[in-house]
This record gives sequence, C-alpha cells and structure tokens, in this order.
Amino acid sequence: MTPECVISQTECGPQTPCTGTVVLVHGLNIAPSAMEPLAAEFVARGKRVLIVALTGHRPGIEEGSLVSATRWKQDLREALDFAESFPEPVWALGYSLGGLVSVAVLQERARLRVDRLLLLAPAIGFRSWVGCGGLLSRIVPTWFPLRSGVPKRYRARAGIRSPWYRALFDLHREVQQDCSEGALRHLNLKIFISKSDEFMKWSSLESWTSQRDFKNVQMHAIQSVATDFLAPNHLVLDDHCLGKAAWGCMLDKMNAAG
Repeated sequence: MTPECVISQTECGPQTPCTGTVVLVHGLNIAPSAMEPLAAEFVARGKRVLIVALTGHRPGIEEGSLVSATRWKQDLREALDFAESFPEPVWALGYSLGGLVSVAVLQERARLRVDRLLLLAPAIGFRSWVGCGGLLSRIVPTWFPLRSGVPKRYRARAGIRSPWYRALFDLHREVQQDCSEGALRHLNLKIFISKSDEFMKWSSLESWTSQRDFKNVQMHAIQSVATDFLAPNHLVLDDHCLGKAAWGCMLDKMNAAG
C-alpha cells in the first residue's frame, strides 16, 4: 500500500524496461511538485519515481503543528520501505533539507537496499551565519509566521513557523555525529552543489565526507544561471535555475555508472 507521504508515483513507459526506483525528497518549504522536472528526467531514463512530501508540505493539508525531525524521518522511512518493495535497485535523491533527512535516515540503518544517494545542495555544512537560525528557532514563538524567501513558483507555503527550522537544525546536529560504522558509508554517494551556494559551504561538505570515510563519493560543482531568485546558487531544481547545458550535464553525472 502506498504511504501517505508518497504523493506521486510515476512508472516507466510500456516500451521502457524499468531499471530502478528513485525516491525524490524536496527541500524546506519547497513544494513537492518542484521535484517534477527531475522526476520526468529519471522516468525518461527508465526509472520508476516516487515523490515524497514531508509533513507540513503536503498540498492542501494544514499539518504544520506536526512538524518535527522525528516526523520527517518517519516520512522518509515509510517511502524507502515502499520503494524497497519493488525488485529493482533503489536510489534516493534529496535536495537541501531532503538531502539532510536522507542522510539522517540512512545513517541509522545497519543494512541498506539503497544503491545510490544523490545529494543536491544538501543542508549539511552550513555557512557560519546560517547557524544563527538555530538559535532564533528556539526564541521565536511557535505561532509566529516567518515569511519565506523561496520563490513563489517553488514554495509550499507563503510562510512557515519556527518549529520547521528547529526540526532542520535538530537533524543537522544528528548528521554531524559520526556514522563511520553504519551502512551509509558504503553507498555510491554523489553530491552536487555550487561553490557559491548561499547557505552551504563546499569545504565543509568536503570535510564531512572525509571524516566519515565514505568508500565511493564524488563531489560535483554546479553553477546556476538564474538571477531572479533570492538565493540563486542554492536553488538547482530545473533548467530555469541551471540553464539547459548545466542541467543536462548534472543529470548525466547523476545517472553515470560509478
């Protein structure tokens, strides 16, 4: 049975043999539908695609009061369990918060059926100024709405509340803990991020991967061409953000062997 957190399941065409299942996880206050351009590309390459909607991000449902790090991890666990019910290999792709949740869940598992983890501008290795948000999330009243800087075409809500940020920073603390003994380090890990990302720091991500002794990790630098976003280098979800050439290059590297 499809879990509630999986709001979209797209199968390969009848003439295309399915070679795997890809689980897509969006970012903080990013609408799950913003992952559809990625979904279409993977389907065209012979993958079944599941789009996950983390609690608080499901369209038409008001559940912001239920948001927590624990709830987000449970959402992804259910999605991965469902993905693993299919016989083909499983890939997980997380953007920003989605990458953070993916790592938090996968580093807890002693055994994995996930073959590849793709992280797009993952919310790991914050720039120093971003850490101030963790403190503010503890001070700002839970009822106070915080205006979102996510462009309207991509965002899930006009504004979110401090518990969302609190959950983000709770997960970040978890992921910074050592996971060198877990199955996560044996995954095929590919990270895609701009060296000019406004929130995440390339060198901090490099340090995080080296400290955890990942057996097969690649880091790829990407560059946005969009100029109409508040944080153009962090938003990397379609060819409008990256331009057609960079978008196609990133997709090829995601799907390449090794």
